[in-house]
Amino acid sequence: MKHAFKRALSLLLALALVCTVLPQVSLLVRAETYSGTCGADGDNLIWEFNTDTGVLTISGQGDMVDYNVEEWQNYPWYGFGSAITEICFSGQATSIGSHAFTMCQNLSSVTLPESLQRIGSCAFVTCDSLRTINIPQNVCEMGFGVFQACRMLESITVDPRNNHFSSDSSGVLFDKNKTELIAYPTGRSGAYTIPGSVTVIGVLAFVVCKKLTSVEIPNGVTTISDDAFSGCYGLSSVNLPDSVTSIGEEAFDNCTGLTAFYIPRNVSFIGYFAFRDCDNLAGFTVASENPYYSSDNSGFLYNKNKTELVLCPGGFS
Repeated sequence: MKHAFKRALSLLLALALVCTVLPQVSLLVRAETYSGTCGADGDNLIWEFNTDTGVLTISGQGDMVDYNVEEWQNYPWYGFGSAITEICFSGQATSIGSHAFTMCQNLSSVTLPESLQRIGSCAFVTCDSLRTINIPQNVCEMGFGVFQACRMLESITVDPRNNHFSSDSSGVLFDKNKTELIAYPTGRSGAYTIPGSVTVIGVLAFVVCKKLTSVEIPNGVTTISDDAFSGCYGLSSVNLPDSVTSIGEEAFDNCTGLTAFYIPRNVSFIGYFAFRDCDNLAGFTVASENPYYSSDNSGFLYNKNKTELVLCPGGFS
């Protein structure tokens, strides 16, 4: 599923410009209002888009269809792209489908209904004008990468009555007990200190957070999940505590700001391409007590007995 998301995200970024031209011009000339169905059970949900106001209204009740990004021409509001500036739920929708509002690049306002229980994977990917989003009380399920690559997003806030998710004063999304960091707002800049309760940095948690410069990871974090910091170009400082045991696949992929990396003593797993395209990474240093990995004077990463060369640092010349 994670690899499917990455393929989808790559396709979205590649098509981001394409989908905002050509079909929109002719559609907006022909009429002022378009409508149709988007419900998982047929006509249980009705959508209506007003080209004068830029408002997409979803009425009715029940679940929305999950859409496939690889069939992006089949989106019910395909062709409007950047013309959608606001989404209004006037009924009792219980789910937002996967990829439902992907590439609504000028979307600046969304009010999610209190009836909402599920938000599908990639639902708001590359909604570049969205600055804040509020998660209602009854949301109990969110898929992968719901708000990723939203370049202006500064805050994700959760209704304190929600029993499944929570947020902190920086607008970062967590599970209820703040043991897993789920999503960091892409538009935030500077340094961030992860709360001490966190044990897992989730899949895609900081993906494409280009303005993140450093992150303080507390002792107690054991897992850096797949793609956790992928595409964080501005990240120049990461200090892993001794509690970390696992660094997932592509965890620091394309972190071109990193110049050095320390592998603490308890790390027993480093996934494929964990440091791919870290072009300025001059070398690794491994804690001498680590029983699984080691490094040499050139900063190369090996297994403990140096019988396998694991990784040449991207900045070595």
